[in-house]
Amino acid sequence: MPTPCLSYAVREIGCSAGIVITASHNPCNYNGYKVYGSDGCQITTEAASAIYEQIKKVDIFNDIKTVSFDDAVKSALIAYIPESLTAFFIEEVKAQSVLFGDDIDWDVSIVYSPLTGTGLKPVTEALNSAGFSNITVVEEQAQLDGNFPTCPYPNPEEKEAMEIGLRYCEENNADLLLATDPDADRCGIAVRSSDGYKLLTGNEVGLLLFDYICSQRTKHSRMPKSPVFAKTIVTTDLAEKIAEQYGVETVNVLTGFKYIGELIGRLEQEGRKADFICGFEESYGYLTGTYVRDKDAVNAAFMISEMASFYKMRGIILTDK
Repeated sequence: MPTPCLSYAVREIGCSAGIVITASHNPCNYNGYKVYGSDGCQITTEAASAIYEQIKKVDIFNDIKTVSFDDAVKSALIAYIPESLTAFFIEEVKAQSVLFGDDIDWDVSIVYSPLTGTGLKPVTEALNSAGFSNITVVEEQAQLDGNFPTCPYPNPEEKEAMEIGLRYCEENNADLLLATDPDADRCGIAVRSSDGYKLLTGNEVGLLLFDYICSQRTKHSRMPKSPVFAKTIVTTDLAEKIAEQYGVETVNVLTGFKYIGELIGRLEQEGRKADFICGFEESYGYLTGTYVRDKDAVNAAFMISEMASFYKMRGIILTDK
């Protein structure tokens, strides 16, 4: 499952912690271990230090307790997450739409690649159930394969990871290429332009999304009274110019989306959760809601598709925008 689904599940089920094992957007031999707190955020340095102190107290040979998986299930030490949680997650993604009654071109031509990772089911279900009718999945990268055979470095920031998808775009005369990294928390795109397909940077996509969301909220009087936008300190300062234009407060946080998640948590404690409208980082991480506390490529793929379709119906391509 995508990493953002873990962030969602921790809070929805009421867990003390969450763990996801993933190579993320790195080569398969760089498999990693991400830990989340009860707030759905990746743990900070302070929490990691506290956990490490406990690890050091455990003898790695004599203090490890084991139980068979089947026995753990029978005794309710292990329980499977119900499929319904995935459905709830997808509904939360779709609820981030800012159309507010405006029409879009639902037949916009989209090529999508999960880069042999976890995004296939949630991304396609979100898009199809919303009404997008012209989605082509990159077959060579559709099925789960943790060895990443078609792109050893499955990072949508890298052109090499996008090459098969770009070929599909040419063959299908597509308007938009979406690619989510294997744990589906980063999203890269390419768009058709006057001189072929162009890959957009994380900063460019973030600026486009932020402006689209602000313009739609303003147009339909859906902007909160004290709106907040968050970005990491290494993300383009041009976002602050857009925020100023729409009267949105910009909060700069340290590098790492967990700090944007922490900000959402603080806003929630202050009764201001609805004030958060968008957050992004230059490394292809985006979030337009508060249902998770981490970057979410399922959300990003959905919102980028909506934005591209909105502008296409009005005769505007994203490179011109």
